[in-house]
Amino acid sequence: MAPGAFELRNGVQRGGDPPPSALIYLAKHARSKPDSVAWIERSADLHKPPLQISWSQLTGLVQSFAHELSRTGIRRQDRVVLWGFNSLDWILTDWACNALGATSIPLDPRLPDQTVRDIVDRVSPRATFLDPLHRERVAGLPLPNWRSLPTGGDPSWLDSRLKDATIGDASQPATILFTSGTSNTPKGVMLSHGNLISNALAKLKAMPQFPTDHRVNLLPFAHAYARTCELTTWLISGSSMEVARGLDDFFSRLPFARPTLINAVPSVYEALLARHPASTEANLRAALGGRIRQLASGGAPLHYALRTCFQDAGMPIYQGYGLTETSPVVCSNIHPDSGAPTCLDGVGPPVEGTEVMLDTDSNLWVRGLNVMMGYWDDPEETNRRWRRFDGPHEGDWFHTGDLARRIEGTPSLEILGRCDDTIVLANGYKLHPLAIEAQLSKIPYLENSVVIPASNGTWRICVSGRKESIGSDQLVDLEKQVLVRCSQEFRNLFSKIVICPEPWTVESGLLNFKGAKRRNEFAARFGR
Repeated sequence: MAPGAFELRNGVQRGGDPPPSALIYLAKHARSKPDSVAWIERSADLHKPPLQISWSQLTGLVQSFAHELSRTGIRRQDRVVLWGFNSLDWILTDWACNALGATSIPLDPRLPDQTVRDIVDRVSPRATFLDPLHRERVAGLPLPNWRSLPTGGDPSWLDSRLKDATIGDASQPATILFTSGTSNTPKGVMLSHGNLISNALAKLKAMPQFPTDHRVNLLPFAHAYARTCELTTWLISGSSMEVARGLDDFFSRLPFARPTLINAVPSVYEALLARHPASTEANLRAALGGRIRQLASGGAPLHYALRTCFQDAGMPIYQGYGLTETSPVVCSNIHPDSGAPTCLDGVGPPVEGTEVMLDTDSNLWVRGLNVMMGYWDDPEETNRRWRRFDGPHEGDWFHTGDLARRIEGTPSLEILGRCDDTIVLANGYKLHPLAIEAQLSKIPYLENSVVIPASNGTWRICVSGRKESIGSDQLVDLEKQVLVRCSQEFRNLFSKIVICPEPWTVESGLLNFKGAKRRNEFAARFGR
């Protein structure tokens, strides 16, 4: 095979470097299977037949959207902000930016208005496009509407754009994704086309997808998880997709859509079980549409009991690990369709093309094609995250900010938590909360737990129970189970267990958008 040449087999690239633009896959599908269904649009009445859009029609719409963007003055190397919920209009605007050589900057639709204004001021875009629900909130232009534009474009148009050397320019980011992070100022992560495509291909090798697959999307494309593991893998594999309008719509449309693939965060799977608490394996499978082939989770750790419940129902949840700066996938469980041994240990081994290293303090370092170009307009922070090592791991490595360990007898990693989450106790010992929380997740009557620092260099645990409240006998038992798992240095400085009276939700401020615990918020409310 010639240098740079590639072929697809079951959605996985074999040989050569990744292409300079993901749109090359769109052109390929439009030529090889122009009438195959790529996108499904359902009305609010789910019983009505859905509208089906082919790969050929999608290609024509990208051309129409590119013409609309050109009319607003968007050119190569311009920056374009997208603020809105997932939709076909959102996707086509993003792809039109790609075709014009512009950089798309999608923002989470749940961000506060002032945060969006601040980001827009920082990136100085040529244009800001808004969906109908955000149009009155900040200044900008309405997203083009695919229903009002022609779908029958010139088939050769996209091919001619892909031959343009400026498309997929390695020196220019394909997108800038703003991290939610723990700081007050979101950081703009610059990702190239090579970052995104190589990472999607690596994910597909661990968890293959096929043209016959169908997915229902819920996760926001403004975040790296959905950007790579849904949007880009869908485009590469040539399967079909539809978008849900929130969690209620997601669950309502599953029996109609009958997806084979679902990507979600743990809170979505928890919500499913809450809706079907006494489900048998058959009922749970039916609630998901009856055709599920892959369930995947990311964005936050999976509760042990949650993962066990789905595994017992014959539908294991495949977990991964990553961060925006790594496009995002670093590690992934391995599906049996990959041809490799199935792996459900921890977050799995590193994906192809990604190297990991653990230093003596368990800090996790990464390098590979998936690592970002840098932070937007912040070279100091970019340089701070890189370090040059000598010896057997000679070279430059990116610091993930996470702690990890290798699972004995496997190639997989277990994530111990964020470096910032490490609790330094009064005796100087360092406590890793996630390792303790992972053990607590195996206790049947506990629904949630979070380890937090307390006053005078001690530590405590906040918990919530399943169904019934936690009684005094359970508290005594729980404290015994905690202490028996700890060495003397940690037992001596254990403070107490606190029953959290507030709901563990995004609305209460105790969880972030991904469903991860906001440890600092717990500490502020319950650590004194």
